[in-house]
Amino acid sequence: MASCFGELEKAVVGVRDELVAGTWQPGEYFYFTIHEPKEREVAAAPFRDRIVHHALVRVLEPIFDPRFIADSYACRPGKGTHAGLARAHQFTKRYRYCLKCDIQKYFPHIDHALLRQQIERAVGDRRVLEVIDRILASHIDGVAQEWLDTGDLFSMVEHPRGLPIGNLTSQFFANIHLHPLDLFVKHKLRVKGYLRYVDDFLLFGDDRSALKAQGQRVREYVQSLHLRIHPDKFRLNTTERGVDFVGFVLFPDGRIRLRDANVRRFVRRFKRQAWSVRTGRMELTDLRQRTRSWIAHASHAQSYRLRRDIFSDIELWGAGTPVTAGCGAARSTTTTTTCSPRTATTTIRPTRTTTSDSASPAFGQALQPDRPERSGCTAPNAAPLREGTRHSRAEVSSGQRTRPRLR
Repeated sequence: MASCFGELEKAVVGVRDELVAGTWQPGEYFYFTIHEPKEREVAAAPFRDRIVHHALVRVLEPIFDPRFIADSYACRPGKGTHAGLARAHQFTKRYRYCLKCDIQKYFPHIDHALLRQQIERAVGDRRVLEVIDRILASHIDGVAQEWLDTGDLFSMVEHPRGLPIGNLTSQFFANIHLHPLDLFVKHKLRVKGYLRYVDDFLLFGDDRSALKAQGQRVREYVQSLHLRIHPDKFRLNTTERGVDFVGFVLFPDGRIRLRDANVRRFVRRFKRQAWSVRTGRMELTDLRQRTRSWIAHASHAQSYRLRRDIFSDIELWGAGTPVTAGCGAARSTTTTTTCSPRTATTTIRPTRTTTSDSASPAFGQALQPDRPERSGCTAPNAAPLREGTRHSRAEVSSGQRTRPRLR
């Protein structure tokens, strides 16, 4: 372990010396393709280059972050997906119409020259700009040719474009590149209901015709940045029909549900991982961490029954051990520990088979936190209180209830 940290320290010091001397050069990327949620080519930089990326962002972030508008939520301290979700939900309740926009193939079409100009307006250090130039030149998705209006056939300028998906600097540069769009919408168009997450942004309003006209002006401004609005993702709808943003669908009556495509994608992935656990190709601890992460994400929507239904058909240890989403305790045929249905953990419910529960560790018990997330668990062998059913105070305190009448 000591030798490992010693080699790491040498690598960091070596990178630092190269940066001071001005001789640092980025290494080769390792490219691979992912297919979910859609096909993308991801570029993995060498470890020593990632050190430079983090150091560069730590230098640029205090300069640019105060300039960004408050409703830009991607890759910023104190922001993120769920903060953007909460803000979009506020706008959904406040306005009648929503214009959803998305830039087509944003990262591969970012113009290096335009991005460099925006950075140079705020950064004057020549050494920092040289490092940025080398990072930009290390990956080029294409070259756009522009003929100048001079009457000369050979008056042509080439514009390298494209940022590698996977770099920390790419995420930060993407925010810088669309910052002028944020200022245009907020200050020129004076749209109060506006927010953006990377290249996905929403405009809200109560006047449909005015919002449509603002959308056309946004389309023209995006073209001035050598980008293009996706024609299939430029939609003007009423908020009552739902606002699709960052994987959730928001409604003005307070409802929040998960996007159907995201749920189907998770179910397919979880079934593959559960099969890997059954066959010994994946550790239960790994599946526990992955599942609890998704459950925490899904709990931002009204998804308790959805999670219960998803995990009810998954088996980890063969027939008779399906996984169900419940209060997070392992349930046996003789003893039942019940918590509030609002908790976002996972349980096991054995079915009527001859398989013994003691043959394998319970998946639901493994998913439980070390301490219960909420107080109010009922005693063993007590019937769980059903959500949406009225119970007397005595029933709640004793853990007993009457079976609700079927309608």
